[in-house]
Amino acid sequence: MIGESHVVNPDEDRLTLLLMAGPPGAGKSTLALAVSRVLGWPILDKDTLKSSMLSAGVPEETAGRASYDLMFDVGRDLLLHQRFSTILDSPAGYPVVIRRAEQVAQEAGAELRFVLCTAAHSVREARLAERISRPSQWTADTAYHDDGSGTWIPLLPQNALRVRAEGPVDVSVQRVVEFLRSSYSGEQED
Repeated sequence: MIGESHVVNPDEDRLTLLLMAGPPGAGKSTLALAVSRVLGWPILDKDTLKSSMLSAGVPEETAGRASYDLMFDVGRDLLLHQRFSTILDSPAGYPVVIRRAEQVAQEAGAELRFVLCTAAHSVREARLAERISRPSQWTADTAYHDDGSGTWIPLLPQNALRVRAEGPVDVSVQRVVEFLRSSYSGEQED
């Protein structure tokens, strides 16, 4: 059962790097946490890393780049040396982020999977207004007035799973777990 807290490894022999992607407030972190609880995989959250640096007085432009560097370096260690399938929680809105995830997965001999989280602009705005945000997080979304997927679809491979993360999180978790169990071909969409 999805709500139970135990490890359900989709494939014991398949090391996987799962990259969560999507606009602010789309449900990436909520879904990543729920998937992590089911699979027992560690999460590296770019916002946590960047927020820690900002709180320590690191300038914004340095903290942004450094948080990605740290996320990928720790992700590489978890995959390559510790042999843990890993979840990267990041907006992943730049081609360089996708390329770096591909490099880390290739270096570790891991399969790379992508999940694009989307939600209606009004849902994302409500989530952003309600959450207790960290220094690195947006409190309003003025950049993406639709569900935000248009920015990410050209960046991600066609076989990325697209999840409309507006309904019950257990339903989305089940879709992600099934996606991770499946062979990786063809576009997946809600």
